[in-house]
Amino acid sequence: MTTSPNLKEVKELIALVFQQSDNVIDGNIRFTKLIFLLTHEVFPEMQELLKFYPDNYGPNSVPMVKIFNNLIDEDLIYWLDAGKDSHYAAEEEFLKYGEEIYKRLPKDAQEEVSILLHDINEWTTDQVLIYIYNMYPEYAVNGRRKNELMSPQMSSVANNLGKLTLPEEEIQELNDIILEVEQGKVSDYNSSDFLIKED
Repeated sequence: MTTSPNLKEVKELIALVFQQSDNVIDGNIRFTKLIFLLTHEVFPEMQELLKFYPDNYGPNSVPMVKIFNNLIDEDLIYWLDAGKDSHYAAEEEFLKYGEEIYKRLPKDAQEEVSILLHDINEWTTDQVLIYIYNMYPEYAVNGRRKNELMSPQMSSVANNLGKLTLPEEEIQELNDIILEVEQGKVSDYNSSDFLIKED
């Protein structure tokens, strides 16, 4: 099967995500949001190609889903049986393809991709949604959880999550705040205690 230049670019992006995510993507929501963030924060030239639109869980892309499903049909990506959750992995051939793509990127793009995917793969799915809903609110308009995830408290959390080099202790503090806000235990959250301090 020959791949059009546009489809080839999306395939390359998907290969890059698997290669930089230690070959396991936890769930459809996380996968879609990783691609969304790459196109909005590292490769903006791909936004038009993927045509993200606001869906039940934030941004979604019909072209990306079609290409992802084609890659499954071609046995380049497969589903891991993990109970109720969807986990995906890539075949060795597709991972090597992702590595080639990564090596062809300019050094600054390599660094941006590595930092973005490494840090976001450390976040819970809720943290990913909080970040996207608050930083890209136009994609949250149809979100089923927008009222919960777009409160002023969550906006402060999202701003801190956006500083992708927070130390592990501060990430844990933010996780604790998210949990307390979700449980209704915190009504007035001030983000100033969790801002990155300049040395």
